[in-house]
Amino acid sequence: MHDRAGFSIVDGGRNFRAPRLLVVDIDAADWLALGTGGQADENAFSPRLAPTETALIRRARERMDVLAMSCHARSARAVLDACGLGDMGIVAPDPDLVPEGRRADPSPLSIPAKLAEALAACCGERGLPLRSVALLAASPIALGAMLEARWAGALKDAGREACLAADRVFAARSRGGLADAIAWALGLLGDA
Repeated sequence: MHDRAGFSIVDGGRNFRAPRLLVVDIDAADWLALGTGGQADENAFSPRLAPTETALIRRARERMDVLAMSCHARSARAVLDACGLGDMGIVAPDPDLVPEGRRADPSPLSIPAKLAEALAACCGERGLPLRSVALLAASPIALGAMLEARWAGALKDAGREACLAADRVFAARSRGGLADAIAWALGLLGDA
């Protein structure tokens, strides 16, 4: 794990094979936890992957490098381990700054900004330009990072701002949107 001010990059020891990267937001929005004010905090999201999503990620990893993005590094690691993707890297805010199960203290950087900064650092360490990244937003926390990526897809679950910023909008996750978005990105990056 590479520590930086405000975030962590957990890379699982994988080396990047090509100048292409797919980043998949594996957090699922819990809209009941978002509250009446519409403000999201880290408690409103939890990582998960359905079997079809896992299969598509495995297929993508045969052709390109894939990172998971999550608000909770430890929970995301458990989800990836359970899906047989334990060596997959994760871009997440520093778990010490945003403890799971507790609300984060006010911070000068929001969680979306921390994730965007973490992704930029991850790409910079590997000499990979952000313009060669496809990012799939499944929740509002990915908005900052998706603005930096060359291609951005958003599920309807990601919220209005993410959908407006996306190159393509997909159905809600419950309707197969993440699987469709991964297939779309696989086609984009496969031809890049």
